[in-house]
Amino acid sequence: PTAYVVAHVDHVRSVRIVPLGPLRTALVVEWYFSPETMAQPGFDAAEVAAFAKIVLRQDGEALGLALREAGVAAYPSASSLDLATDGHFWAHEAYRMVTSGNGDVRPVVGPPWRITPDAPRIENGAPTLGQHDDYVYGAVLGLDEAEIARLKQSGAIG
Repeated sequence: PTAYVVAHVDHVRSVRIVPLGPLRTALVVEWYFSPETMAQPGFDAAEVAAFAKIVLRQDGEALGLALREAGVAAYPSASSLDLATDGHFWAHEAYRMVTSGNGDVRPVVGPPWRITPDAPRIENGAPTLGQHDDYVYGAVLGLDEAEIARLKQSGAIG
C-alpha cells in the first residue's frame, strides 16, 4: 500500500509514501491528537513522534532485510544533509574544516585514503576567485606593475 492509518487510544497516525521522481520517494507521517489528549498534563506530542520514528526506522530496516533476502538490492539512502551531519563521518575525518583564501572556515570532503602513521593534512581550502591574479600576471606572465594597473583600469582584468 502507498498509505496506511494506525489508530491508537490517544491519537491516529497516517503514513503515506509519496513519489518524488523515478528514483525518489518521501515518507509523510502525520499525527492527529484529540483536544482532550493535547490538554492532558505532561502530554508531549514530540515524545510520541520520537517513539514513532524509532518504530518506523525499525520497520524500514526489517523491510530492507526481507527484500535483500528475496534478492532485491534494497538499501537505505542518505541525503547530503544526512551525510554531512553524520558524526561517524566526522569522527573518521571523512570531512575536515579548512580555511579558504578569504579567511572563511568551511567543511570539505577529506581524502579517501588513509596513510599511517600520519594522516594527510588538509588545512587550506581552494583559493578564492582572483586571489592569485597578481602573482599570475606578474610572475607567470611577466607583466610589470604598470601594465597590470593599465589592464585593470581598462577593465580587461579584474
